[in-house]
Amino acid sequence: MTIHPATEDCPFTVVTVLAGEHAMRLRCYYVTNSGDPIPEYEIKGGMSGTDVTTNIDDARLYLSGHVRWDGCSNLRFDEQDHVNLHFCGRSHAAQVGKLLDRLYDIAAELIPTWDGDH
Repeated sequence: MTIHPATEDCPFTVVTVLAGEHAMRLRCYYVTNSGDPIPEYEIKGGMSGTDVTTNIDDARLYLSGHVRWDGCSNLRFDEQDHVNLHFCGRSHAAQVGKLLDRLYDIAAELIPTWDGDH
């Protein structure tokens, strides 16, 4: 298991597990603060954005799935089970696009047989 911390332009912690030599499983968690010094996440079952935790095991899952060696992916927006996907403006929506792009960068680093840049 590898934990990839949130970045300034992509506020999601990504947890990955290599699945053999051909795929990467992933879980993504939205960081509600700046992550400095410790990231905070919305807690599972929380009633509002102020119900937070610093323990990723107690955090609400935002997105999960896998990316394969050939660039194909199956992704589930777990956040949609809680609410409709809500964006506070264009910049927030763009962060999700950056997350998807970042997942491919991580996959290219981790999957030994990567050939998904087409």
